[in-house]
Amino acid sequence: MKFLNKYNSDSEELNSINITPFTDCMMVLLIIFMITGTALTQAGFNISLPKTEFGDSVEESSISISLTEKGEYYLGDEKVDFKNLSKELKKKKVKNMPVLIYADSKVYYEKVMSIVDVVKNSGFSNVSLLVDKQ
Repeated sequence: MKFLNKYNSDSEELNSINITPFTDCMMVLLIIFMITGTALTQAGFNISLPKTEFGDSVEESSISISLTEKGEYYLGDEKVDFKNLSKELKKKKVKNMPVLIYADSKVYYEKVMSIVDVVKNSGFSNVSLLVDKQ
């Protein structure tokens, strides 16, 4: 491919642009965004939080416990049994670290309160229930 140049004796016009390298770069970026976008979701489980008018912001350094509609318990991204929840919490205990409880809106109140009891009995004093703002 020759460019039009005043110093070049056999001048040719550039009449096409090769977009293959550009397309390759765009495909790679698309794949990267698709992979990172799916990795940012919460461990593959869905929770629809209760909706309220009021709610505070979430602290980034915290321990999260999730309770799905199906009754599955997650500590962070790891699935745990309710029986082992206290033991796993005690392993992660850091002084004054807040515990955030993500409970699906269709879960019975009794199950949510049983998680709060386990958290309090494990030595944590800062417990928050998460909601979505309307």
